[in-house]
Amino acid sequence: MNSPKEQDCVLLTLTKDNKIERVRHCTHSDDKLRDYFDAIIAKFKNDFYAMKDIWVLKMVFTDKSRIPDIAIMDQYETLQKLLRNPQLYGIKEHKAFLVHDLDFCSLHGFDPLSYEGAHEKIAKRIGVYAYTDDFRAIRTDRGVHVFTSDETGDHAIENCLSYYEGHFFSTKRGTDRFDLITVRPIDQIPQGILNPFADTVDWNTAPLDLPDDFFCKGVTMLELTEKKIDMLPTVSNYWSFSHENEISDISSSTDVYDYCCLIGICEGDIQRPDMIEGEWYESFSLENRFDDLLEELDDCDDNIERENVSSRIKKLAAKILTEEFADFRYCREPEKIEEQLQQIQTPETEDFQENSNKPKMKI
Repeated sequence: MNSPKEQDCVLLTLTKDNKIERVRHCTHSDDKLRDYFDAIIAKFKNDFYAMKDIWVLKMVFTDKSRIPDIAIMDQYETLQKLLRNPQLYGIKEHKAFLVHDLDFCSLHGFDPLSYEGAHEKIAKRIGVYAYTDDFRAIRTDRGVHVFTSDETGDHAIENCLSYYEGHFFSTKRGTDRFDLITVRPIDQIPQGILNPFADTVDWNTAPLDLPDDFFCKGVTMLELTEKKIDMLPTVSNYWSFSHENEISDISSSTDVYDYCCLIGICEGDIQRPDMIEGEWYESFSLENRFDDLLEELDDCDDNIERENVSSRIKKLAAKILTEEFADFRYCREPEKIEEQLQQIQTPETEDFQENSNKPKMKI
C-alpha cells in the first residue's frame, strides 16, 4: 500500500526585482503562515517603501518530494520554472501577499488569510488604488491589458476605461470579467504590448475584435486584485463602471447615454423624455422623436388618457431599442425582477397554480 504524499508549503519573500530574499518551508498550517508573516513585518517595520515593494509568495505543493532546491537571491530562473509549469511540480495553489497589507492587517486586527484581510478589501479601506510601483492591469475574459505606473500608463488606462464604457452594453463586448489588478511580471513583458489604448484606437472596433497585441499573453505574472467590477449589463452597473471605478470619472458616450435613457423610459423610471433629471442630466439626443406624444400628453384631460399616452411613449422607446440598438443588450435590475415576481405571486395566483398542477380525474 502506497503511503500518502506529504504536502508542504513554501513561502518566498521577493524583492522589487524578484530576487528571492528568504525561503521558508512549513507545513500547510495557518498558524505557521501567520508566524512567518509576523517575522516579515518585524523586519521591514520601519521601511515604508520596502513594505510596498516586498511581496510574499505562498506555494502549496501536493508532494513534498517534488519541491526543487530554491536558492536565496536567485533572481528569475526559479520563479519562472515553478510558475510556468505549476502542474509539473505539483503546485496545488499559489497566492501573493504584499508586506504592506500584512502590516495593515496586524495594526487593525484583521486576519491576512481571511476575506477581510484580502488586498482588495484593504485597498478599499485605504481608498487608494494600486499603491505599489508595480504594473497596473485589467483582466478580461480575453486576456490582460497591462499599463505602466507613469503618466503614459495613466493616459492609456483612462482611454481603456472610456473604450469599454462605449461598449458596456455591446453584444460583442467580449468579456463578462473586468478586474482591476496589480501585476508583477516574472517574465519580461514585450514592449509593444504595454500601454494598449495609449495611441488612437478605432472606437468602432468591438472588444471581441481587438487584435491580440492589446493583451499580455504568455507572460508569467503574480497579481493582486484591486477591484472587481460587476459587468452584468444593467444601468446601475454601467453608472458604477463609469463613475466608481477608482481610476477616472468617465463621460458617457452619446449612444450609450441614449440607450440608458430609452431603458429608463421603458422601465417607467423616466416619465417624460424632455425632463430627464437625476444622474442622467445630459442631453438626450433622441428627445425630439417623442415631441408629438409629449404634446398629446400635455393635452390629456384625465388619468386614463395620460396612461394611454404614457404607454405609447414606452412602446416607442421599446421600438427604438429593438430597431436601432440591435447590437446592444441589457438586463433588468435584479431588484426590479424581484419586485415583479412578488407582485405576480398573489394568493390567487398561487391557488390557481396549485389547482392547475393537480391530476385530473378521468370521466
